[in-house]
Amino acid sequence: MAELLRVHPHRDAHVSIVDRTHEWGDPLDTPRIRRAGNHEHPAAPMTIHYRVPDKGIDVAFECHEVWWADLGKRRGLGEAISFWLWGLGQWNAPIYAKRDATKLSHMPETTKRPSVHVPRSTSLSPLIQVYSRMSLAWAGIVASLLFISTWGIFRVLSLITGKKVSLDLIVDYMGDVEIYQKRGTPNRGVPSDPGHATRVAIRRRMISQMVAMGARDYDTWSILAHSLGSVLAFNGIGEIGHTLPNYCEKELWDDLPDDLKRDPDCRLRDDTHDMIPARPAWLDHPDCINKGKLFANLTNFVTYGSPLGSFGAIWPRIVAFEKGVGAKGIARDHGVFDNTRWINIVSGGDPVSGLLERYRKYLPAEQQRDLPEEVNLVRPSRALYGASHTAYFRPEWSSARGTATQPSHYATFHDEVIDQLIREPSEPPHIASLKATVRTHDRQRLNNSFWATMVVYLACFVLLGLLITALGGTLPAGFQFSPDAVPISKKWSWSELIPTILGWGMFWLSLMMGGVYTAGISRYRQEVSRDLAECRYELNASPEPSEERARDLKIGITIDRVSYWANILFGFPTIVIWMAVFASAIDAVVKCVMGLDHVQGWVECLFGKHRPFAPVVVLFLLLLLNSIMQACLSMWAVWLRKRNSQSHG
Repeated sequence: MAELLRVHPHRDAHVSIVDRTHEWGDPLDTPRIRRAGNHEHPAAPMTIHYRVPDKGIDVAFECHEVWWADLGKRRGLGEAISFWLWGLGQWNAPIYAKRDATKLSHMPETTKRPSVHVPRSTSLSPLIQVYSRMSLAWAGIVASLLFISTWGIFRVLSLITGKKVSLDLIVDYMGDVEIYQKRGTPNRGVPSDPGHATRVAIRRRMISQMVAMGARDYDTWSILAHSLGSVLAFNGIGEIGHTLPNYCEKELWDDLPDDLKRDPDCRLRDDTHDMIPARPAWLDHPDCINKGKLFANLTNFVTYGSPLGSFGAIWPRIVAFEKGVGAKGIARDHGVFDNTRWINIVSGGDPVSGLLERYRKYLPAEQQRDLPEEVNLVRPSRALYGASHTAYFRPEWSSARGTATQPSHYATFHDEVIDQLIREPSEPPHIASLKATVRTHDRQRLNNSFWATMVVYLACFVLLGLLITALGGTLPAGFQFSPDAVPISKKWSWSELIPTILGWGMFWLSLMMGGVYTAGISRYRQEVSRDLAECRYELNASPEPSEERARDLKIGITIDRVSYWANILFGFPTIVIWMAVFASAIDAVVKCVMGLDHVQGWVECLFGKHRPFAPVVVLFLLLLLNSIMQACLSMWAVWLRKRNSQSHG
């Protein structure tokens, strides 16, 4: 950030940094609002001073960080395998928009009870859901290709350097999403939130820091959140005011000013025993956080490389947000986020980033102020696909900025983001950079992902197949485009090379697609089984649930039962089908397994000389049919809930 400030259009700017991280202490300590013995807030771990004397600009950016890496640690081979099964099976995961662990509805019976908005999930649009599931399946294939090729490269580096090169970094970073969306499990969880999902403990750190920032005497403050951190930050600004104190330690709560701990406009829950996180004993029932005062000076909410679009489509209940905070109230003469601008930065070279089309867009006009007004910006980038995810604010060479009279798109983009961070609250935000649209962003990202996958696929797996062939190995007969193909000769004839390349390509692609399909079928069965067990447990729990909740649980049980058996009857037989088609291409397996010769004959009859395409075509059709089945089940669930006058997210 300091480097970007230095190349800001104000050429005579003075930028300096004060680093206090060595004296700040443990990042897990309770955030401090004031210094001991006085009313001044403590200095931040790091301060960036930005001064332009001629323009009268003098800004001090006091930087605080929310740290939660210790809550996402992974240990052992078992957790790594579990992560990959989860990731590869994500395309077939059930979409739960119907129930919330905190038991808050988005259509309450009374206005006295707090309620939430739920983003529009893909379960309400069958065509979008089929497209989303097929896209996730493709992403799983890409991930498996990247992982195995990277593993091969790392093995070569280990042999050359004599040092062990680990892939733990990949699992640690990508596994954070799995940890954040995972449900709470009995006998699991951190000590502060036993039995609850790990994301509750992660949110506790974010919200504690956020409350401390709002309580300090800053003129303005901003939230900058990257990747999964944007989901965490969004949960913070979207949490209901009555629940916010539950995340605070008593030391922090006692240090808050009184006007921040009272809000006549806050809707209170009467079922505090169902709150997540649990309500501390030292809090009274009316205790809450006044969100109008907390966010009064929050001028910018900046998200970049954000998966909020994906969370809204797949896990909408995780990103639900409070309803009614944008309207005037008893003591509030303005909306909570009237002074806040939401800047979401995306890149066509980033597979994680996405637009915010599932949040304010589908709300009625009078409720759109429940979130800050957002704008989607494109970060110009020529980085390799995937590398853009960590390069949003990485300074480029001075030549990439253009000239003073004709700045490049890159220079304009960064200068406007900096302008937003230093603007006064009274100044209206102004954005002139290239704005992202659904069509342009998705098309660019799809093209980049396709070509990046093809490069990895051809460069890594095909070369691996050629190496095996050159060393004397033989491509399975079913993947040979020429029946009389022989190992590559020493002259490397093109007439031999091209069929071998295509054959090895189909071989590896079939394996990857089969692994993704099998992981998806297994993932769906596990998810639905667990949800069914949880519904039954809550329905029979003591005290008994309310009549409305019991009716909702019974409908959920019916939906889960039908979905479970549909997955069993369709999924597992089709796993046998694709395995039989793949195995029929390997003569040694056909000789050992009874009945595969009939499958081999059927494949040869249908595909002829294009027989190597058979496993890929079969797996594509199975992925498509399963996605259509899931979309039909979702529409049936919507119809069933509407028939029973139940709310559906």
